[in-house]
Amino acid sequence: MKAKIVAVFAQAEVTGIGVKNVEDPTGPLVVHYHVKIPGYATRTAKRILLQPLYFQQGTAPRFTAATRRFAISFPYAWKESDTISLTLPPGFTPDQMENPARMNFGQPGFYSLAFGKAGDHELAITRELVFGDHGTFYFQQDAYPQLKRAFDEIYGRDTRAVSLTQSGGGK
Repeated sequence: MKAKIVAVFAQAEVTGIGVKNVEDPTGPLVVHYHVKIPGYATRTAKRILLQPLYFQQGTAPRFTAATRRFAISFPYAWKESDTISLTLPPGFTPDQMENPARMNFGQPGFYSLAFGKAGDHELAITRELVFGDHGTFYFQQDAYPQLKRAFDEIYGRDTRAVSLTQSGGGK
């Protein structure tokens, strides 16, 4: 796990790695750890801008072509569930944390993203993507525009930045 994170963020410090449900194929694989990435955020005079979903940092949109000539088939259904807790720097609070509406895809699944405060000095982010639910992971060519729009919206939400504003007392 540490090698994968350091491969993307060379200066990352990864500690406290733990894994649950390795022996239980019916339960979700849970990986937890603490990561510190120096220089990850951008600082201005009284703001810090950062992309809290760092798993998606530097990723490309899933579909880039404007049109599609063939049907789309995903090899399997999947579920991504991320819970991130960011410790805020002293004297900083999040700006306008708007939670976008849940995206329902009908039979294939859904996407949800929520931001909230966890105590006075933590920002909590939860993200869930379920795709291929009910065995729906094959799409005809004419469904491509809707599929592309959905994944473009997910990409936009995944890569959005959060602004932290300095209140009194921070450096």
